[in-house]
Amino acid sequence: MEQEYRKNRIKSRISWVIATVFAICAAIVAITPFIFMVINCFKEKFEMLTTGVFSQKDKLHFNNCKDVLKRSY
Repeated sequence: MEQEYRKNRIKSRISWVIATVFAICAAIVAITPFIFMVINCFKEKFEMLTTGVFSQKDKLHFNNCKDVLKRSY
């Protein structure tokens, strides 16, 4: 009886660890596009293609954000 309880408890812990790891991976995959979008929304037009996707500049450009807010309905 005691061994069966231990086996079930170990299986339960392993299940929770696997589910937690899967949830963390899914969250990272879901959040990555939003991080990419925020990093690149403050760049000038086509700057992402010439300087790199994850490069940062000293000066932020808010024109893209203004355009999006003006065009929203």
